Amino acid sequence: MVTGLIGLSETLAEARFALDLAADLGIADTIVDAAELALERLGRRIGDPAPLTSFVRELLGPLLAVGPERARRLIDTLDVYLQCGCNKTEAAARLHVQRQTLYQRLDQIFELLGEDPTGSPRLAAVHLATRLYLGGAVDASAL
Repeated sequence: MVTGLIGLSETLAEARFALDLAADLGIADTIVDAAELALERLGRRIGDPAPLTSFVRELLGPLLAVGPERARRLIDTLDVYLQCGCNKTEAAARLHVQRQTLYQRLDQIFELLGEDPTGSPRLAAVHLATRLYLGGAVDASAL
């Protein structure tokens, strides 16, 4: 947020970066809040993607092993669920699926991960890994 002219050029540059990132992510046709893309913006700015790739592989490896299309669906489901504060009804609505479908996907996800990370210290790390993966901060072909 900028008050007055100080910092205006940085704010405009950041807004442009967020819009370009949104276009890369396929969400350019919606209103983009740069704050909601904070992790994705940070991930894109880190020069060496190797540590991020390793982090994502460590946390989401079992999901990634099921194949690219299925992995993407499961990781997207997990991300939406976590964005909704683990509210299954809201997550199902945002994903446009029946609640039972969401429950089945979450069961698959938690089985592959070895546990349900909600309520555990791993939750933030798992969510960060989903955002980095979906935000394109890591090269999916390197996973």
